[in-house]
Amino acid sequence: MTPAIGRLSNTVLPPLTVTKKTLPKIVCLGFDCCMRTLMTKLAYKPSKLHGELSLPFDLAIHSYDAMCKYISNDFKDYFKDITWQSDYCEVRQKVINNMVNDQGVFFVHESHLQNKEETPAFDSDTWSSKPSDIDFFANNFALLKQRYFQRMANFYNVLGDGSEVVFVLSSHCDVDMSFLNDIIKQKFPALNYKIYCLRIYFSDETSIPFDKFVFDNMIINSCKLTTPGFWNTDDANRLIVENILKDDLSFVC
Repeated sequence: MTPAIGRLSNTVLPPLTVTKKTLPKIVCLGFDCCMRTLMTKLAYKPSKLHGELSLPFDLAIHSYDAMCKYISNDFKDYFKDITWQSDYCEVRQKVINNMVNDQGVFFVHESHLQNKEETPAFDSDTWSSKPSDIDFFANNFALLKQRYFQRMANFYNVLGDGSEVVFVLSSHCDVDMSFLNDIIKQKFPALNYKIYCLRIYFSDETSIPFDKFVFDNMIINSCKLTTPGFWNTDDANRLIVENILKDDLSFVC
């Protein structure tokens, strides 16, 4: 018996499916708004237009120790003993007043009225009053609490939705990243995550920046600013930080 020729041509094959890789979610942990600002500018973190909401460490200044403490204790006493503190701002080139809590967290974007400035408009926050009319200090910090309680809820929602997470932070001092890693492991044992830290050296620091190194799930790199001030003091400093983030995060993410 002669075998049928072309019999396979009548076989219906299942459609070819392509699985799209889900990108990890970027969670900024401070020290200031550097990472939150540049992650969005470099398209690693979406804007509000694409559904991104602010998190508690995005737009306030937290020391490394304070950030670790608040993650470990679920932001206990976050609004304790808030007072006013005057400091010279190199970016604005004037003395400004900031609300500061007992752990030295600077609520820089909520202290506008005392500095005769308007509240910066961020896509992730919606307010019924005009930005210039918002007093975050009034009524026992009612609006400040409203804003940051929402950001805390956003933080836990991101860490609880099953996505892979990349924690990113910058620092102007040497820190022990294993301390943060241990806290995250303990608080979120099921979380799939990496940690990226950029140590930013000031232009007048004598220390020589170290080369990038990888240890387990942590990636740590460094850069040195060329002009006095911070990462956002001028374009030269900003480009130094942007360029190293472009290279590093294309690998991490």
